[in-house]
Amino acid sequence: MKKSLVSLFCAFLLLSAVPLFAKPTTTPPSWFGPGNTLYSIFPRSDYMAFRGEGNTEDAAKADGVSKLANNISATISDRKATETRTMESITSSGDVSVSENTTTSSATAVESNVDLVGLEYSEVYLDKKAKRYYCVVYIDIPNAMRRYKPQIEDAKHVFYSSYNKALAENDDILSCSYYKSAAVAGSKFLEKLSDAYAINPDIEKEYREDREKILAIPSVVQQKLQNSTLHLVVTGDYGNIISTAVGDTFTKIGLTVDRNGGAYTLKVTISDNGVQQGDSDYTAYAIFPSVVVNLINQAGRTVYSYEVKMEKTVSLDSFDGARRKGFPKMAKEIKENLPGDFKSKVGL
Repeated sequence: MKKSLVSLFCAFLLLSAVPLFAKPTTTPPSWFGPGNTLYSIFPRSDYMAFRGEGNTEDAAKADGVSKLANNISATISDRKATETRTMESITSSGDVSVSENTTTSSATAVESNVDLVGLEYSEVYLDKKAKRYYCVVYIDIPNAMRRYKPQIEDAKHVFYSSYNKALAENDDILSCSYYKSAAVAGSKFLEKLSDAYAINPDIEKEYREDREKILAIPSVVQQKLQNSTLHLVVTGDYGNIISTAVGDTFTKIGLTVDRNGGAYTLKVTISDNGVQQGDSDYTAYAIFPSVVVNLINQAGRTVYSYEVKMEKTVSLDSFDGARRKGFPKMAKEIKENLPGDFKSKVGL
């Protein structure tokens, strides 16, 4: 969630190591000196620290928060660029995004996508001669990691609940469904991990294997879908109207449709249920068309089923005349509704 640094400043001010109404010191503190004096007091191994300055106490603190937040955001943005490119193929539907946008302007208007966990402030120093205020804004890394770790572990657990189902599923298409759910959960896991990584890069070693599994999901899904060719078998069609609609629809979903064979049978059964009506002076030809689509794997397991029934279509000429009117309507129904039905049931 985006938060302005002003909001972050207000939210964390009460957690500051400095009392809310403490007066600035006019004695130069140990961290206010030339060179690397700041890091001798706040060693990089234990702290992420930045010195802020401004014309007021609040401005000095906001400047420090801005520098710290920008550093974290830059680290996360660099890290997530690769993850975004890797994951975008499986999350293109918009279900999840691992990208993150950061806008930088003035110290009081910078926005960060990072929750600054464990933010603390040093005593404010007033340089009377320069009429400038200084403050160190810092994060105690060990303390921050103790707060991040439970969030990371929770996200990891959610990821593996879907990932393990994908590994256990023998059917390629259903396995891809679980993999996609795992990719969504994995993206959220990576977000938590990236936030922690910006504070402590050493955490990368602990979760490297998990991260590699998440980033490998798109290629695994792509391979499985390539192996999932659908053998289209149609009975009862008229002018290939329904055959074309079903084939095109599954192709747009991302599966390969073939009339000569495949790993799955895409069985399409069309019934027009024709009835001749009238008498010697008047004859009408009515159909009540319906389509049943079954996707069956080599083990004979139906992994997806879809059915559509249309209202009566009448022609005064012939049953073919009724089919010419009714079948295109049924084809339109399939193109509009089957993709959503397939996604809700199968997840692709």
